[in-house]
Amino acid sequence: MLSRLDLPTIYLSVRFLCQHLCIRHSTSGHGSFPARVPPCCFLQKLYDRGFPWENLRISALLAWCVPLVAVMLRGMFQMRQAMSVVDDSRTAFRAIIFLQMPMECIFMFVCFGIHALVFVASKLHEHDLMRYAGAVVKAMPRSDSDVIVPSLRKLEFTVSARLRYASTTWVRFTVLEILLFGILALVACTRLLLSETTSFTSGWSMILILASSLVVVLSAPLASVAETFEYDVLRALNNPSVLKQAQQHFGQQLLAHLQTLDWGFRVGGTVINNKMVVQVATALVITSVTAVSQSFITISQ
Repeated sequence: MLSRLDLPTIYLSVRFLCQHLCIRHSTSGHGSFPARVPPCCFLQKLYDRGFPWENLRISALLAWCVPLVAVMLRGMFQMRQAMSVVDDSRTAFRAIIFLQMPMECIFMFVCFGIHALVFVASKLHEHDLMRYAGAVVKAMPRSDSDVIVPSLRKLEFTVSARLRYASTTWVRFTVLEILLFGILALVACTRLLLSETTSFTSGWSMILILASSLVVVLSAPLASVAETFEYDVLRALNNPSVLKQAQQHFGQQLLAHLQTLDWGFRVGGTVINNKMVVQVATALVITSVTAVSQSFITISQ
């Protein structure tokens, strides 16, 4: 039942559905739900089909806690600034801080919630691929190829269409945001390496670490879909039992057919996989360590 789902997951999922990323192009099961399906009914459908909601608890918890922590830290910083204001304006300054906190909370929740939806969307597509693997395993022992082959063809077309739609919509914007964070990290790194002064060094170091972390955090869920296809679909179906049963439907072409599918999110015609993310993360770590170390050496001198 839906009562077993924790509140943060339900909250993020309903917001995700309101963005029309799943209601219009569902990634669960073998078909799409109508656009007017209530969000709670859609969530119940996903739960009944075995969607792993428990894997989203960490991202849901972060989406709830990080905005509150960020608002509290910002409020504490502003209150410290208020201490330096003269007595006549201190009360007004504190009143302004308290009045703007609700709007800051809303902004933080929206900002972090939208980014948490990247994890939800990736998990939905991973679940879609797992459902496809389960359908293939159940279909192979049957002997009626006239029914099995058209059904699998329809299912493969549906999965490919969903991945293509995602790659041309929210994945593209997520990649653009990752590029912006990467550019920000390079600017901060350049500022730390070429600067001859120590002014705002700690600030640039924090910007570099934060931007680099966001690049890795947002890239990881995008690469997880291709990783699921590689390990949980392709290699899971590459076993003697399935290959033997598939000969009556595909002959010796099952593995070649699966490799040709090459499912995953794409950007610029290239599938986003873990190898790409590791390369980017390694470069960012080396650059960040070098820049921060150089800044500390400059400060010590």
